[in-house]
Amino acid sequence: MAKRSIPAEAEVRAYLAKIGAKGGKHASGAGGRAVWADVSAEERSRRMREVVRKGWAKTKKKKA
Repeated sequence: MAKRSIPAEAEVRAYLAKIGAKGGKHASGAGGRAVWADVSAEERSRRMREVVRKGWAKTKKKKA
């Protein structure tokens, strides 16, 4: 079995920066206000309603 080489620190940093950039505001550790700043009140309400409905749907399935 071949031994794995340990990547250089620069490679590791580049990889972590790349995967961190994928997550956008959520991955950067930004708070809720920063994440939802660009979303209108109507859109926030619609999205949250969807989340709640999906949660209730899961609960109902478990009970049945």
